[in-house]
Amino acid sequence: MDLLHQTDYIKVMHDKSTGIFEYHWTARNKELDETGYQRELLNTMIFVHQIKPELVIANTQQSTFVVHLEMQKWLIEHVIAAAAQAGMKKLALIVSQDFITQISIEQSIEDTAEKPFTTQYFGSVEKGRNWLMSFVKD
Repeated sequence: MDLLHQTDYIKVMHDKSTGIFEYHWTARNKELDETGYQRELLNTMIFVHQIKPELVIANTQQSTFVVHLEMQKWLIEHVIAAAAQAGMKKLALIVSQDFITQISIEQSIEDTAEKPFTTQYFGSVEKGRNWLMSFVKD
């Protein structure tokens, strides 16, 4: 697993052997304002555009950043659409332990008019990775 980028708020990795791209929010993301949250996601999207992963793990287990309605619109336009354009096919979303945070993230994905990729929700990274591994081409 190659570490591509890390800050106090997010860790971005890529497993070349499986093609799985991962980003993990840290508990410190609660310290971010909306601009900081957007900055972290845009930096992550740079790697998505470079690598063009089909399989992605988004780990929000430790996240407590609540994605409000305006931010949900921004996510749909700048992250979800861009990830689909880069070739993402499957997203394993590892759910937040914070109920409000999780609902706000799920709503962002569910509010996307066209579902450009398949999303499954999991309680652990291991379960999400196992699901994605079933799509890894030999």
